[in-house]
Amino acid sequence: MAVELLVAHRGDMVRWAENTLGALEAVLEAGVSRVEFDIQLSSDQVPMVFHDRDLARMTGRRELVSQLSAQELTEISCHTPAARGVRRESSLARPEQIVRLTDAVSFLNRYPAVTAYVELKREPLEWVSRELFVERVLAELASAQFAPCIISFDVELLVEVRRQLGSSAWKGSPCTMGIVLSDYTEEAMRAVEQFSPECVFCDVKKLPEGGGALWSGSYEWVIYEVTRWADVEALRSRGAHLFESGDCLGMLSRLPEFG
Repeated sequence: MAVELLVAHRGDMVRWAENTLGALEAVLEAGVSRVEFDIQLSSDQVPMVFHDRDLARMTGRRELVSQLSAQELTEISCHTPAARGVRRESSLARPEQIVRLTDAVSFLNRYPAVTAYVELKREPLEWVSRELFVERVLAELASAQFAPCIISFDVELLVEVRRQLGSSAWKGSPCTMGIVLSDYTEEAMRAVEQFSPECVFCDVKKLPEGGGALWSGSYEWVIYEVTRWADVEALRSRGAHLFESGDCLGMLSRLPEFG
């Protein structure tokens, strides 16, 4: 089915504040079985589900995520100006608060068939080691009953994930990995071939023009910033497998466009 081709980029970014449980709940209840969200670290080194380095865009506050503790961050709610006037429903008491990764894991465990692409952001590496960052994240993913896939622009971070998974008594669900491309170049292709991830993410705008086939390998292509079914069809013909959108609900409402 067409819904199986979709990955919800930070949940539903149109009707809910991105990377919140409300945003995740909206797409999961609509039948989307793949979600993506981002991880930053709080000042006390707790993995938090948040995209930006600072709080300005999502909350109007000036602090960096890394300047506040996990407890302080979870007391803050995000906002989505574009959603004003849109009727929304949620089973959650505070659907748009900033949440810890451990709270997101507990919530997603209600949906064991889900695949969650967990993107480790690069900003925490400015003040903690890769080893510590990965250690904190894996500790909280260990209780996942869904399928976690750790992704990042930083390949060395993924190397550390692989090292820790291989050297520890990992008891969580099987954990896969994916590289997010900064650019679609021969150098990037060599990095993918050397690391051999299960998936490769690329912004649709970074793909070469002309409609040529994408690199082929044992990995799945996930193309993000896709909003139209016509683009899905064109990209599938080039070898793409999955399509990440911040408006999966809007795309599902336009399913007749998909042949």
